[in-house]
Amino acid sequence: MEKYRQLQKAKHQQEQKKKGIKKKEKTKGGSEEESFSPLKLDRGIRKNYSNYIHKLLQKKHPNMEISKDAMEILNKFVNDSLSRIANETEKIIQNKKKIRMTSRDIEAAARLIVPYGRIQKRALRRGHNAILRYTDKNRNLKMLEKQKRNRKQKKN
Repeated sequence: MEKYRQLQKAKHQQEQKKKGIKKKEKTKGGSEEESFSPLKLDRGIRKNYSNYIHKLLQKKHPNMEISKDAMEILNKFVNDSLSRIANETEKIIQNKKKIRMTSRDIEAAARLIVPYGRIQKRALRRGHNAILRYTDKNRNLKMLEKQKRNRKQKKN
């Protein structure tokens, strides 16, 4: 049993070295030495989407409420879906030997993950529209900044 634990600990440390997670520890002499923390690997970074889910529910069905358990399930579902899309996008980028991730890469990953049919078509359409809205907003902001600069130059 002891050998098994040592092997598991060594495996954890190798995984953490790959991820670059370091923790400073004090040795017997009092100097600080960097070691790897098994806690940071297990936690993972998960975003909480419960506020957004609640706002969406209130917008669509104002009289409806949702339990904590149901909210946790929806939150896990969103996190799982996004992590799957991110992993698939990473694979696509590595296969193409590219450095930058584009909206087309994310769309291709979503096509592979979301089952074919109306759900896939609707999800891809919504995602595409969101990207267009975001880029249009940025373009408009850039145009407004350009106009302000031109006005200042004309005044001077």
